[in-house]
Amino acid sequence: MVKRVLGSCFVLLLLVALVAPAAASAKKKQKIYHLNGTVAGGGTIIFDEKVKKQGGEWVPKRVANFDFDEVPITCDSGSFTHSRSTGTDRAPFPVQDGLFSFQFLESPTSVEGSLTHRGKQAAGTYEALPDALDGETNCFTPKLNWSAQKTGTHNKLPRR
Repeated sequence: MVKRVLGSCFVLLLLVALVAPAAASAKKKQKIYHLNGTVAGGGTIIFDEKVKKQGGEWVPKRVANFDFDEVPITCDSGSFTHSRSTGTDRAPFPVQDGLFSFQFLESPTSVEGSLTHRGKQAAGTYEALPDALDGETNCFTPKLNWSAQKTGTHNKLPRR
């Protein structure tokens, strides 16, 4: 009886020893890059990007947590700056062949981008179509270029 229990414990420990490194190895095959940059004409952009290791290279898979701050906007009554955020409760946006695009939920604002240098650099456009903003009417931005570079790495998607 004791031999059977010890044998079962040994088999269980052996299985754990074999599975644990595989799980740890899977974690090392993905990272979250944090990117910061600027918007043409004024303003900043920050976002996170999930990359996975495939064939020895880091490949961009998803982008999330976008914040555009102090971006110039024109309304009927004048020019202002505004901020837009996808928020942390929105699912990440997929990346296909280094390209992504999405629209903000609360306004007709669109973002397009491309990731280069294995996800360490990004560039794209930001455009707010005519909309009401904080009591102002007919507010928009022309299509503005933006660029960003990797500034940090995380193990999981941070919540901001």
